[in-house]
Parts: sequence; C-alpha cells; structure tokens
Amino acid sequence: MKKIVALMGIFALILTSCDNQSKVKEVKVGTTASIEVPVSLSDAKNLNDAAIFQMENGPQELYVIVIESEKAEYLDLVKESTGIMAEAFTPDLKGYSELVSSSILSNADLEADEELKQVTTNGLSTYVGTYQGMYEGVKVYYKLACVEGKDKYYQVLTWSLADKKEANLPAMTKMISSFKEI
Repeated sequence: MKKIVALMGIFALILTSCDNQSKVKEVKVGTTASIEVPVSLSDAKNLNDAAIFQMENGPQELYVIVIESEKAEYLDLVKESTGIMAEAFTPDLKGYSELVSSSILSNADLEADEELKQVTTNGLSTYVGTYQGMYEGVKVYYKLACVEGKDKYYQVLTWSLADKKEANLPAMTKMISSFKEI
C-alpha cells in the first residue's frame, strides 16, 4: 500500500511539472518587447552579462535570454569593416543572424542542428536555427531566433540539456514564436 501511495505521489509530481510547462505568462523584455514563458521559469541574473532578459528553471534545465542590439550600430559596423567581416556578413538581418550564429559556434563545441531559416514571428522578420554539442563538458541543445524589430535586432536564445530536449522543445519553440515588439 505504501508503494502505491509513493508511486501516486511521483505520478502527481510529473503531471504537475508537465502542466507548468504548458501554462505560460507574458513577460516584458526591457521596454520594447514581450515574450511568453512557462510559469515555471523564474528570473535569473547570471546567464549572460549582455542579456536584457534572463529566466530559468534549473530543475527542468530550461533557460532563455534575450539580447538586443541597435540596428544602426550593427549596420555601421558592417559598412565600416573591411576584409573578412565585410565579405562574410551583409548589412541586414540575415548578416546579423549569421554573425550571431558563427559566434555561438565559435564559443562552444557545437554544430548547427538546423541551418538558419527565415520565418515570420508576430509580423517580424526572423531567422531561427538550432545547435547541439558540448558546452563546458555538458551535452546541450540551443534554439536561436534573431528577430528584426523597428530599431533593434533581438537574439532570443533558449537552451536545455540535450537529454531534456524532447521534454523542453515545445516550450522553447513557444517562447520564440511568442516574441513580439510592443
């Protein structure tokens, strides 16, 4: 009888954690955007120094950050650059997305799982890509969206442990698809 009660408790815990993944809340990203995240995520401070938005659920190994860049600064950088930078990256969202993607790939032992693909997110031009590999000795899965706003480019980056990819992928995809400027 005690085993049955214990199993029922574990089953209830699993159902609750799954339910928290499907329930979402809309959260402001800085002063210019918003995103829907699972209610199980809480504010984080140490995921990325450049991020204007950081949330996490440590036990579920689910993380999301948003980094914003002024479009004019990126465009000036590309226009003023010479050599490899000028040849490799165009002064538009595609070039910005390729620069961000190459930065991700160079900072970890990752490979592109899916190449950058252009989509529309809430009326905004977006490039989305996924990455898998090792980061600091841990197998990870990343999903990146580079979004073009009115005056800004946004990087929406969400990640999880590779072995939790299937459980977290729906929430990761929903977060990216919910991003919008306000």
